[in-house]
Amino acid sequence: MKNKKIIVFCAIYGLLTGAFVVVDAKTFKKPVTMNNTLKVVKSLTVGTKTNLGKLFVKGEISNPVAGKKVVINDDLNVKKDLLVDGDFKVKGKFTKEITTKELADSSVTTPKIANKDVTTSKINDKAVTNDKLANDSVTAEKIKKSAVGSSEIADNAVGSDKISSKAVRSSEIATGAVGKDEIAKGAVGTSEIATGAVRTSEIANDTISKQNLNFSQRSFLKAGGDIAADGSKHKSFNNVGGDISVKRKSKGYYEITIPGVSSGDYAIATIDEVQSGQKISALLSGNNTLIVYTTGLTGSLQDHAFDFMVF
Repeated sequence: MKNKKIIVFCAIYGLLTGAFVVVDAKTFKKPVTMNNTLKVVKSLTVGTKTNLGKLFVKGEISNPVAGKKVVINDDLNVKKDLLVDGDFKVKGKFTKEITTKELADSSVTTPKIANKDVTTSKINDKAVTNDKLANDSVTAEKIKKSAVGSSEIADNAVGSDKISSKAVRSSEIATGAVGKDEIAKGAVGTSEIATGAVRTSEIANDTISKQNLNFSQRSFLKAGGDIAADGSKHKSFNNVGGDISVKRKSKGYYEITIPGVSSGDYAIATIDEVQSGQKISALLSGNNTLIVYTTGLTGSLQDHAFDFMVF
């Protein structure tokens, strides 16, 4: 009789208020639909242990007792809005699609994201900017092949300390991209220069002195020498013929005979202790002969000690 009174009370209360109130433990074995508010004082079960039912509520689910919580002991699947004013506990799984408009700024932090849960398909294009990346967080294995081009690299961002040894080949360098300012002092030795790669047109005036000539390692040279201002030889070598002879023809004019060289070879000459305005020129004139002219500060011919190489 008591249960009947509860059912009658609930029905009458629902008709009068538009709400459905369960004031005692209650079990429904069939689906239940609430078109308005549902208030549960003790417990409400829909279905049985072996055959779960469904509860549809178009209004609110709340605990009418002040200070009491709403606790769900099983899974909860919410398909639309869920408004919570106070504590809310779900002991099973809670499923609801949450959009970005429902998240407060900076509310999703790293500890709240499962490992590998954020894939590229979940990231908007250009959403990840530099300020959102930790130092050294982007490594080579995380970048697709050819994904980073010159337009993606800031000026001066790649220094020598970021390039592996022998990682950059000549085929990967644009023509004219590497000048003297891009080459560290002492970085280019003879082992880095191909045979015949350096021509006289590629050597700046007055940049080579006898201190730059290593006469003990001259396999790539045909001939060379260190000549005094009066035309006498300090030292010389010839890898293609006999002894080298030097004649000072007149002031600043020297004729050097080098057996085995030809006009098709290349020759350079440099003044010892050069001063601004002083110049030197070297010309292979026919076979075996190198002509050298040296000038003073005024541009007129003047005797100077010099070095020469033929290759």
